[in-house]
Amino acid sequence: MDTAGNNIIRIVVLGDIVGEKACDVTARLLSSIRRQYNADFLIVNAENVDNGGGLSPEDARLLFESGADCITSGNHIWDRKDYETLFELPGVLRPINYAPELPGSGVFITERNDKVLAVINAQGTRDMVPILNPFDHVKAAAEQIRERQNGKNLAIFVDFHAESFAEKEALAWYCDGDISALVGTHTHVQTADEKILPHGTGYLGDVGMCGVLDAVIGFNADSSVERARNNTNIPMTVAEGAIGLCGVYLEVKEFACKKIIPFVMRT
Repeated sequence: MDTAGNNIIRIVVLGDIVGEKACDVTARLLSSIRRQYNADFLIVNAENVDNGGGLSPEDARLLFESGADCITSGNHIWDRKDYETLFELPGVLRPINYAPELPGSGVFITERNDKVLAVINAQGTRDMVPILNPFDHVKAAAEQIRERQNGKNLAIFVDFHAESFAEKEALAWYCDGDISALVGTHTHVQTADEKILPHGTGYLGDVGMCGVLDAVIGFNADSSVERARNNTNIPMTVAEGAIGLCGVYLEVKEFACKKIIPFVMRT
């Protein structure tokens, strides 16, 4: 990995963590991932840690203590009753376009070695719960961040938790040049559509997941087949087996994305 240039901001993003075991494995590997990529910042999406839905404050603390700088989420972050306690932890985000009276924040800003990372967490509305417009909220947040951080070595990263790839790609184009990178989460399937848009915004449709890769998006195959084949609503259980980590490495220079490299680590 090229380490030249102190003004380059290096970011590693890991996809949705599915299950407690995957959380433990991810936490154990965070420090080595930081070293491997010489990463300034580590971002993890952790909305599926608690048996596939939600995140406990204890697991959030484990991830932070192990090296995560920011924890993003999505629609499942509300699954546990103690989400208000969870949002008291700095760096735990919920999508910005939920109703403003709900607890939590959709923006987190952190700084290390004169490098500033702003993370915006948003959620899609196509084929998902209809919430507030993500386009308006992301654009406004990005503009406000750039105004307040003017003159600093800044990167703005967006975790867009969405089902529709058309919606993900459209938001990236809408914000091209206003954000450094947009990476999708939610489907648990890593895509191969990484690119850098004309005004410097990096894009990846979905980063994938951290969980059992030889399963159905991290869940037990038998229960997943039953649910899909017979159109039932039986609970899906987290799969057992070897854990894989799906992520993406980003390099940002002068606010623009210069590299976007997806990766998969099998443990």
